[in-house]
Amino acid sequence: MYRPDGVIPFQKTKQDAQNAFRDHCKGKKLLPKGFFDENRVEKITGIYVPFWLFRTDAEADCTYNATKVSSHRSGNYMVTNTAHYLLHRGGYVRFNEVPVDGSQKMDDDLMESIEPFSYDATKGFSIAYLSGYQAQRHDVDAQHCQPRANERIQKSVAQLMKGTVGGYASATPANTRIQLLNSQVSQVLMPVWMLNTRWQDHTYTFAMNGQTGRFIGDLPTDKGKFWGWLLGLTAGIGLGGYVILFLLYTLGVI
Repeated sequence: MYRPDGVIPFQKTKQDAQNAFRDHCKGKKLLPKGFFDENRVEKITGIYVPFWLFRTDAEADCTYNATKVSSHRSGNYMVTNTAHYLLHRGGYVRFNEVPVDGSQKMDDDLMESIEPFSYDATKGFSIAYLSGYQAQRHDVDAQHCQPRANERIQKSVAQLMKGTVGGYASATPANTRIQLLNSQVSQVLMPVWMLNTRWQDHTYTFAMNGQTGRFIGDLPTDKGKFWGWLLGLTAGIGLGGYVILFLLYTLGVI
């Protein structure tokens, strides 16, 4: 019941994850002094995370209220003409491998942020791939993950249809009908590096795509540096405005 259909092997190492964390911290001027310290990285774990991959066909039928605006001068008046249109767009789109993580332990937004994975590298499942890594088994079944996949698909279709509407001053959706057909699902283990670090009694979590190296995570901000930067920026803007006003005054503009 828990056996996945496939696995994407790790391509990035633990050292790659450490280097990615180091690069993620570089250039962050508001980062608290001393935060970047390898001793503060409490845990780096390679985890195979179970993802449900949904394949489906989407049939869309959308209408939009659109306008075109033109203006011309007539004597002392500026005349504006607004033409109204009812637009119709329809299409058929196939989606392959729309991922939704099947583990309650993993934050959905965090997992979506390290996408995409390259599914061409998917291998048939073998226990040998799990050696040296943790592996989770799904605790959220495909049926409960289906609505999140459907939501992502429907948003993508709606954006795709809206993208075909051009040349109008405005275009507002009037009716959007998206029907999903021929849905199929499989389960694949995805490689993810998870990093935890602590700063001032707060735990910060980072994730890295173990195949592509895409790195995601929020960093703390030094409040003293932030307010100093903000005051400096405000003072700089004020000084710049004063210089501009002085130049305009000397030129006789004001």
